[in-house]
This record gives sequence, C-alpha cells and structure tokens, in this order.
Amino acid sequence: FVEDTDLLIRKAERCLNAGADMIMIDADGVCEYFNSLRADIISKIVGRLGLERTMFEASTPGTSEWFVERYGPR
Repeated sequence: FVEDTDLLIRKAERCLNAGADMIMIDADGVCEYFNSLRADIISKIVGRLGLERTMFEASTPGTSEWFVERYGPR
C-alpha cells in the first residue's frame, strides 16, 4: 500500500527524468477494492506526473471501470 505519496511521486519522477516513457502503478497498491479507491492519492499522482505518462494497472473490473470513468480509456 502507498504510505508516502510524495516519495512514490519523487521516485517516479526520477525514473521519468532518467528516460522512462511511462510509469505503471499497481492500483492494488493504492487501494484494495474499487470501493475503497483513494481518489485523492490517484489525483495527486496524475496531477504531478501527468496522465499521459502514468498508467494504473487495475486487477478487477470494478477498478478498471472507475479509472475509465474518471480518466478515459487511454
């Protein structure tokens, strides 16, 4: 689980600055079930890294639907 969002973002920024094209984050690390999604954490990550450089892996259909509804299919 994400305990320090700023640390996660700083690590991701270092990877992007080193040449990574995209950062993939396991949505299970942000939440366990789609009804417990931490929208504040997800919004902060997307806000700092950019939607075009961030991908969340969703392990359940409900979580996938939540992300598509809020951020689109891409």
